[in-house]
Amino acid sequence: MLAQKIGLFAPFGCAAANVPSSHIASQMDLGILLALALLIIWAAGTFLFEAPGWIHLLLTLGVFLLIYRIVTRDTSDRPNE
Repeated sequence: MLAQKIGLFAPFGCAAANVPSSHIASQMDLGILLALALLIIWAAGTFLFEAPGWIHLLLTLGVFLLIYRIVTRDTSDRPNE
């Protein structure tokens, strides 16, 4: 029988991905910041004022943009293997 180390979690940190730490810090781009701004504006409009129906479009756009930027940020700078 072979004994193997079974890792239940994904590798953590920059060393596992061979990506310099300065590159990871620069991945917080304008898309993520814009998504967070949309979500903050939506929250303020919803909870502090009488929110008209169109303000919930900001929630939809903010969540979509945030998920999209998080998913695509690793694939855009990676070379073809």
